[in-house]
Amino acid sequence: MASNNSLKHSVRKNNKVLFIGNGINNLNNKESWENILRKLSEKAGNLDDIDDLKREFPLGYENLLLHGMRHKQVSETDLKHIIADNVIKIVPNEIHERINGIKPFHIITTNYDYVLENGLDWQKSGKIEETKYSIFRRYTDFWNGRNVWHIHGEIHILNSINLGYEHYCGQLQMLRNYVVSGTQYESKKVNKIALIHRLNSLSENPDSWVDLLFSNEVHIIGLRMDFIEIDLWWLLTYRAKLIVSKSREIKNKIFYYIPEEHVPDAKGKIKLLKNMGIMVISINKQGIDYYHDVLDKVEKGLKQSDLMLS
Repeated sequence: MASNNSLKHSVRKNNKVLFIGNGINNLNNKESWENILRKLSEKAGNLDDIDDLKREFPLGYENLLLHGMRHKQVSETDLKHIIADNVIKIVPNEIHERINGIKPFHIITTNYDYVLENGLDWQKSGKIEETKYSIFRRYTDFWNGRNVWHIHGEIHILNSINLGYEHYCGQLQMLRNYVVSGTQYESKKVNKIALIHRLNSLSENPDSWVDLLFSNEVHIIGLRMDFIEIDLWWLLTYRAKLIVSKSREIKNKIFYYIPEEHVPDAKGKIKLLKNMGIMVISINKQGIDYYHDVLDKVEKGLKQSDLMLS
């Protein structure tokens, strides 16, 4: 049997980072996001605005919350309990199992659940015990050295669940501090030097998930990349400007996967991603087959023909 150290070494040789969105959960989640939004609306007594909530999230969420606070004495914690109570019902599917089989050293996820941890003995390992924002929020399986970063919060810490405009803006502020001017957290465990000034000396055991987007090969899977996610768009835009201006040497590659059927409705997003230097891969498959094809490409490596959209 391989030793603990040899297992860690073998994992570290795989520098591919999987950036996982909610699309994978949706494959077998009976509780759709739309149904959860309806439950939030019912709780806040604002069902008339459910369409606006879907279209204009996260400002629609703020509207819903303010209505509930004014008319129903509903708190934000009440609404986040609804999110947590429904998200915790998500169970692993074969794509989650496939991801665990790949054994990436790092998984970044916008999901609040712990399905990617797969019930194993993961422990909190972030440099800081964050209560709201998620710059350092990490879980580690110390047996094999693997990490999961929940960048938009987690269901066991309700205040960390990123939903509203205020939360997105606060997350962006903390993110920009970490990258540009240096984190304002007082803990001595965290490097106070801004990320931009230490890009040439990043560790294989980074302080933050942000480091990985400047140092490792990243594959974005099952993430719609809606423009409401202003924290991610700012980070990728800032990274792209550093590359184009040649003010910093950034060599890592980022890949974004999208079903071919979604390409016509995502032309603006795809154009922006391409201008950022992110390689867009479209795949003419759906559902489980689509994700298996994506993970085949991640495991076996991409061919030139896969990069036609880039």
